[in-house]
Amino acid sequence: MVRIGKKVIPTWILALILGAIIGSVVTATIIFSQFKIGYEIQPATESPTLSPNPVMLDLGTIPSGSTGSKDFGNTSRLSLPAGYEITFELDTTTTDDFSSFTVHIYIYEGGTTTYKGGVYLSKSFSSDYYTLDAGDYDLHVEIDYTAKSVTSTTSGEVAIKLLWPG
Repeated sequence: MVRIGKKVIPTWILALILGAIIGSVVTATIIFSQFKIGYEIQPATESPTLSPNPVMLDLGTIPSGSTGSKDFGNTSRLSLPAGYEITFELDTTTTDDFSSFTVHIYIYEGGTTTYKGGVYLSKSFSSDYYTLDAGDYDLHVEIDYTAKSVTSTTSGEVAIKLLWPG
């Protein structure tokens, strides 16, 4: 028996508590094997291609201050020799004649209606990416816009860049 203050605790209870504390705190691990993963990274021998290049789309004549949208359908074919993360960037300096400009690019397996994914670009969210496996993909483009009010005719081209990590 052990006396703690005015209480008397049986020795076997103290031994049980002490054993539980020591047994749960001390745990040893021993390495008995490991994985080793080898690799070799080579420079890309082929780059992705887009056909046609550049893709030329035309919104037509837009009335001053108007809002509209246009579905261009499948506009181009993207061919990837390997799996890549493709970044799409809207050059916002080319959208100054619009108070809002949004681009939806839908990605389909080449020659099919199998939807793979898509990207969304706007004046406030000008960059988006999608990771694709090697293969051919059709790009379907839809645009929503609101033109600024103008007092004289203005024209230009909105630019979208495609980037890859090669």
